[in-house]
Amino acid sequence: MRTLLIDNYDSFTYNLFHLLADLLGHPPTVLHNDEWSWDQIRDAGFERIVLSPGPGRPERVEDFGVCAEVLRQAQVPVLGLCLGHQGLAAFCGGRVVHAPEPVHGRTSAIFHTGEGLFAGLPQGFAAMRYHSLVVSEHLPPELERTAWTRDGLVMALQHRHRPLTGVQFHPESIGSEHGRPLLANFLHRAQDGAVTVARPATRTKHEARRRLHVRALPHFPDPEAVFAARFAGAPGAWWLDSSRAEPGLARYSYMSAASGPPVHGLNEIAAGLAAAPVATGAPFPFHGGFVGYFGYETGSSAFHFVDKFLAFDHETKTCFAAWLDGSASEDWAREMAAPVAPLPDPPPAAPVHGVFARSRDQYLQDIRACLEHIREGDSYQLCLTNSLRFPIEGDPFTQYRRLRRANPAPYSAWLQFPALAIACSSPERFLRLASDGWIESKPIKGTRPRGATEAEDDAVRRELAASEKERAENLMIVDLLRNDLGRVCETGSIHAPALLEIESYATVHQLVSTIRGRLRPGLGALDAVQAAFPGGSMTGAPKIRTVRLLAALEKAPRGVYSGALGFLSLDGAMDLNIIIRTAVFTPGHGSIGAGGGIVSLSDPEREWEEMVHKARAVAAPLGVIL
Repeated sequence: MRTLLIDNYDSFTYNLFHLLADLLGHPPTVLHNDEWSWDQIRDAGFERIVLSPGPGRPERVEDFGVCAEVLRQAQVPVLGLCLGHQGLAAFCGGRVVHAPEPVHGRTSAIFHTGEGLFAGLPQGFAAMRYHSLVVSEHLPPELERTAWTRDGLVMALQHRHRPLTGVQFHPESIGSEHGRPLLANFLHRAQDGAVTVARPATRTKHEARRRLHVRALPHFPDPEAVFAARFAGAPGAWWLDSSRAEPGLARYSYMSAASGPPVHGLNEIAAGLAAAPVATGAPFPFHGGFVGYFGYETGSSAFHFVDKFLAFDHETKTCFAAWLDGSASEDWAREMAAPVAPLPDPPPAAPVHGVFARSRDQYLQDIRACLEHIREGDSYQLCLTNSLRFPIEGDPFTQYRRLRRANPAPYSAWLQFPALAIACSSPERFLRLASDGWIESKPIKGTRPRGATEAEDDAVRRELAASEKERAENLMIVDLLRNDLGRVCETGSIHAPALLEIESYATVHQLVSTIRGRLRPGLGALDAVQAAFPGGSMTGAPKIRTVRLLAALEKAPRGVYSGALGFLSLDGAMDLNIIIRTAVFTPGHGSIGAGGGIVSLSDPEREWEEMVHKARAVAAPLGVIL
């Protein structure tokens, strides 16, 4: 064990992990700041130590843990980032104070001495910042300022007599320039020897034991009419509905009705996936397995086991009947091929009144509390949410038919469970895992309502693309997702092929990024879910601390909303959305969740208006009056 990375319960630590592993040619050891004592760390013989960023203040032992003792005792080189940098100043007697303004998800030009960490780096390079606190410019005599912003804020420190260094910014961020050579300078100064790039390993494959039978049907029927005729009345009916099928977003829809009871536990799902790997040459990604949802809170999940289904390829206009050995036969495929009657459009919904769980005044107060948490350094971004509640009469599936017409989306779905139904029109992908091990996430942060005219719509689109606040929100979640996937992906495989792109839907424009990586050998879909759930776009960062802060503010479980919905395939593939733009129905009642990311640049009134607009996009087609 040569390199130790101490994790201060941050959501960017595994971005550092991958960058260090890539430079070293082997992974560093990662420990939480309360996992080992200083004596254990010393006796392990590490040759260098990196202190991660994190929430809170370095003076608080519950925030900084063993890091203070590391700075006090270590004789090996130590690099502190953000919180670790502030801890170096506090250990030496410096002061950690509020910055002139919180800066989260924004870059600054960095100027420096050109020595040590900054040897060979250009002046004025861009570095990503996530902090509300800074080290005071009045430094103790043993510390030297080695980097600063244009307005003189301390951005890096060097101890004059010991190998202790710190930087306030995030070299591991996707928005930072020259992070790799900066960390290489630290490693070279620590006399690590040659710097190499680790090679990705080869994935292993399950031995197949079941066969998926696939038959192309002679025509391509209307999926909605087929679902209504064949499955909608069944208690286990489900429909993964690409109601907005578009190249690069969504191509396939799947539907059926499960015959058995739903599965609720991760252990049951894992056992089912392990017991029934499948051999198939099916021309679509889902090969049977589990369809359902992970609720936001632990233990609030439900999945159907699927052994026969219809698949619709919207690109080739082909419909397939598919079934696993022993679950159906050619007779079932012929039955599915029989024509169904056209389905008339649903009538307009009868109006009902909805009420938010937390009033406007309370929600504004909660936003101000979020801003105070950010100011105090306890979070970079908090995704605050609310719930619109309303009565419902009649058939909930008819409500979904209305929703998919008004707000078509690539990751829509209808799921039916005992005493619960989900009508989802989500535009956001959480995780897609291909059977070859490549995984992708497409977080959304930044939303604007469509304009009334073409000119107004174009102006809205351009304003969103240029918004400093929305870009900051999005980049924070990109860095968080890179960290989460970094827990389970091969070194060097994580990248962002698309950053800050605009996608337009029926009612909104949205700012979307794409992150990809390759799972390490021996890991599967559930490992990826456990590493990245809940989706960072619905929590904020750092995730663990922020989720606790949100629970205290929201005071009620989110349930289905903010979770993830989709399929876990028997061949190892997975496709899950983020459950937003969704109505959840229980007997006699409905609810719609909505919210938004609160950052230091947030205006409370605008955040309230954005939350209401998101809720209205779902509520209006259902006849719900806000």
